[in-house]
This record gives sequence, structure tokens and C-alpha cells, in this order.
Amino acid sequence: MDRLSAVPEALPEAQAGAGVGPGAVFLDASARRARELPGGPAAVPYPRGAATRPGDPGRALLHLEWQPHPAAAAPPAGRAWHVLGSAGAPLAAALRALGDTVAVHADAASAARHPTVLAPFLPYPGGAGAAGESGAALGALAVLKSWLAARGRTGARLVVVTRGAVAAATAEDVPDLAHAPLWGLVRSALAEHPDSFALLDVDGTRESWRALPAAVASGEPQQALREGVVRVPRLVAAPPAGTPEGSGFGPGSTVLVTGAAGALGGLVARHLVRAHGVRRLVLAGRSAADARLTSLAGELRRLGASAVAAGCDMTDRAALAALLTPAPGSPAVTAVVHCAGTVDDGVLTRLTPHRTAGVLAAKAGSARHLHELTQGLDLTAFVLFSSAAGVLGAPGRAHYAAASSFLDALAHHRRARGLPALSLAWGPWAQRGGMAGPLELHRSARAGILGLTPRRGLALLDAALGAGRPAVVPVRLDTARLHAAASDPARALLRSLTPAPAAACETPA
Repeated sequence: MDRLSAVPEALPEAQAGAGVGPGAVFLDASARRARELPGGPAAVPYPRGAATRPGDPGRALLHLEWQPHPAAAAPPAGRAWHVLGSAGAPLAAALRALGDTVAVHADAASAARHPTVLAPFLPYPGGAGAAGESGAALGALAVLKSWLAARGRTGARLVVVTRGAVAAATAEDVPDLAHAPLWGLVRSALAEHPDSFALLDVDGTRESWRALPAAVASGEPQQALREGVVRVPRLVAAPPAGTPEGSGFGPGSTVLVTGAAGALGGLVARHLVRAHGVRRLVLAGRSAADARLTSLAGELRRLGASAVAAGCDMTDRAALAALLTPAPGSPAVTAVVHCAGTVDDGVLTRLTPHRTAGVLAAKAGSARHLHELTQGLDLTAFVLFSSAAGVLGAPGRAHYAAASSFLDALAHHRRARGLPALSLAWGPWAQRGGMAGPLELHRSARAGILGLTPRRGLALLDAALGAGRPAVVPVRLDTARLHAAASDPARALLRSLTPAPAAACETPA
């Protein structure tokens, strides 16, 4: 398949719970699910990777760099634009100010007769509005599905236009968090339907509106316009920090770990105690009586830490506020590690508002609650576990990618306000009890995304904590295989990465 990874046509059952492992390739490893995958359950040889040498975790620590891109020749003046929906008044006004005409289409059926159509998703006046990130994503999902249904074989392309919904520089804010999930959603739509969509973020300056026609004409799948300069995202190695920051964790920390009942949440909690000397932890899961949670708390106590198992629905703001309120005489939380989330995979055309809202609430909505409820706390660390699916796009994972891109944007938003934040867009983890079974890891590796062992993943976590960046992508890539397997939009992200020589290949640990 000419896609990042194979995915069944429909994956009806949700995988809900605290602490599912974030990554690009999470599928149920059951035999039935394996039979649904193209090629059946036959064993796949685990390929040798051209990514990271043992003992050098920084080589697998990547980030998105938005590089200036030569502007394409602008179409002649007097152009005719086609805009889907009535929410793009600022966009339509800017295009008309250029001397162009704008036709607004109420539905995809009439718009899809034209080769290029703009779909504006711009900030609500005065803020994100009551709908928040979930409502914006649900509206976009409806538009994308209706576009695919109407597009047929016309070859028409829908350009999703946002404003301030993605950070195009390390220190840049993301003021429109509500529409940040659209970037992960459309990236996954691009992975499934490479010629159907494009993404364009603008900053609202006059220079950028003027540059928009040339940007649309370029055909690039993802672009950002900043003061008239076209920028495109490229995945590159994260440079080492000039002065490494502290981890934000230590013996004086009181750390809230969400999703602690999951394999990855437990792994991180143990690492904080053993490697960072953390002595107080609040382990949050769906139920304080969960045997996995109580067992982990007991294990951490034997290691010398004070660990409390706490039941909390992370989507319930009031319950989370109560969890963050310390008991009399107890210290307040000083650091957060957000691992919780829900996986409910399916191809874009099979997604429903209910399923999408559930995934967004569990991961993105709870992250927003954590962000808002800890404003008054003197936090030293705010670590979010997102997924490489939100950066690379992944077939069948549109709403998990949407939630992940929100987490990445939230980290930029916090950093721009002087608050601690780090979002890690993890590749798949290959640890016992994780969500990715051996077959799924084999398939992922064949597509160029290699599984992270616990030791390597934790080394990458430590490297990221000192990297000084708001968002990084810890993922092991076999770039040669990935270039061959990825869709064109994903391949564009990889242009700055070159396959390592054969001597650098390794057998995955």
C-alpha cells in the first residue's frame, strides 16, 4: 500500500482507558484485527533500521522545522476563488481586496465541480467559543467527509485554511487552540486521500493575504504564511540545547501522572522515581481500585516514594479540580505528566461525531483542563504525551492525530506565556503490555517506523526534557523504507532527512 501503514477499513471497538501508548501505529493486536489487515496474519521479518545508533538517543529526537519556501508564481489578477461555507468572511474580504472574485458555496456538492476550493476555519470572534477544540474538529470532520463524498473522480482539492492554529517557529504562540486539532485531522486525511486536501495557516497580515494565491498555486500539501513568507514543515533532527534545561523533576517534586494504570504511564512513573529521584506521586486512573494502579503504587512505595492511587475521570473538569486540590497538610502538585487517552481507530469516512468527540475529550479536553486548572500552581514541568500520528498523519487515526496536534499546539501556547510545557509526539512503543502487538510493530517497521524499547524511549524522554523545545518528535525512523512507503504529503515532511549509510543500520533493541 502507498501509505504510511496499513489499516483495516473499520475498527469498530474503542480502546478506552488511561494511558494507552501514544504512537503512530496503535492497532489492536487480536487475531481478528490481524486478519482484517491486508496480507493477513503472516509473520513479517523485522527490518533493520537506518535511524538511531544505540546509546545515541538524540539522533531519534526530531522536531518540525518550518523552512522558508520559494514562492510560486502567483496566478494573474482577477482570479475567481471558490470558498466552501459562510464562515470565511475575512478570507473572502482579503481576496476581494486583491481584485479577485469570490463565490461562496453552501455545500460540497456544488463546490467540488471546481479544481481548487478553500475551506476557511478561522478563529471565532472574541475567542475559541463554547464549542472549543471538540466542536471545531467535529465541524471539520463533517466538511472533510462531505467533500470526499462529493469529490468523486473530479480530482478537486480542498485547501483547509486556518489562522494561528499551528506554530511555524519554536517560540511562536498558537492563539487559535480551538482549530489546532484540524492539523492532525487533515494530515491523516492526506495520508488516506493524498490528492484531496491541503493545509494552509495564515497570520492575518496584509502581506500574507497577498501571498495566499501563490501559496495555493504551489501545490504544497502543508504551508504557513508569516508576514508574506511561505514556510513549509520539514522533520529534522532536534539540535542539542545550548544550555540544557533541568528536567523539572526531582526529590522535591509532587508529580501527577495521568493514565498511570497503562503500561506507558507505569513505565514513566517508575523512571521518575528511579532516575529523577521523585518521592511523591499521584497516580491517576479511571478507578483508584484498579489492580494495576494499586500494584504500581505499592511498587513505588517499596522504592522509597510516596505514591497515591487516585480515581478520576480526566474529562470531568470538577473531578480533576478536586484531584488537584491538596489535602490539608499535603504538598500541591508541582509537575504533570499527561499520558491518558483513548484510541478508537477507523478510516476517515467511517468516523462518527460520537467517536471523535470521545477521543478528543479523553486526550485534548483533559489536557486543556490540566492547563487551565494548574494556572495558579508553581509548576516546574508540564509534559504531554502526544503521537507522531499528529505530525506525520496516519491512515485510520484521524481523531487520535487531531487530539495529538492539539497537545503539540498547547505546549507552544504555554511556552509563549512563560509556562513550562513539553509535548512529545511519540512513535510506537514496543513494551510488554502495550497497545502495539508484535504483528503491528512488524508492519510499522516495514513502513519505516521502528518500535521504541522501554530503555530507548526513556532515554529519549530524558533527552527531550533537556532539549529546551516546546514540542519534539521522539521516533525511530528507517528513512529509506519510510520514503518508499509514505504518501506524497508525508514524504514532503521527510525531505530534510536522508537515509543513513548501511553501516549505521542496527538491529532494533
